[in-house]
Amino acid sequence: MLLYTSILLAQSPGFRAGYSLSNIYARSYHLQSGDAGHGFTVGVFYDIPLDQTFSLRPELNYSQKGGEYYSNFLSVEMDLSYIDLPVGLHISNFKPFCFSFGTQLSILVDVETRYYSFYNYQHKRNFQFEKDNDPADYHRINVGGFTAIGFQLDKVIIEIRVAFDWLPIDRSRILDGLEIEEHGLKTFSLQATAGYMFD
Repeated sequence: MLLYTSILLAQSPGFRAGYSLSNIYARSYHLQSGDAGHGFTVGVFYDIPLDQTFSLRPELNYSQKGGEYYSNFLSVEMDLSYIDLPVGLHISNFKPFCFSFGTQLSILVDVETRYYSFYNYQHKRNFQFEKDNDPADYHRINVGGFTAIGFQLDKVIIEIRVAFDWLPIDRSRILDGLEIEEHGLKTFSLQATAGYMFD
């Protein structure tokens, strides 16, 4: 009973914010990843201790993701905005270092996709010929995973996190008469954040 009471009292909310570097990876063999996308992530979490080593940490984050992929004749840039709902197992037995891993549900809230043509084979753009800003053209819900390593000094947490999709984000569709096929696109992001955990 005493242990249960101390765990309840030790629960702590917190927030995190930082930089997000991400890119798009395609299942199709003829598509290659191009320039990475840059953005930010910000969110809140709640630390629920299970014992002195492990804690459960649900989060609510806003994350900007995206990047570029291309073939010989086409370049596509994507800017994606997600509400991420990670739930992770946090390990703090190696202080001041800490580790976490888990799964996350991602909800697409905004997207801008820009299509460019090439005039040669050296990845040089010619003109933008199409644009897609409708989130309904993509899978709005995705499931993925993450793993992280951090450094915690008292209540301040510095963390490096890798997050990735398990499901594709794109779907086959018709865009202004142009048939866009599904390529199994997935995001992969690297986040560097600073956070604070309250008592």
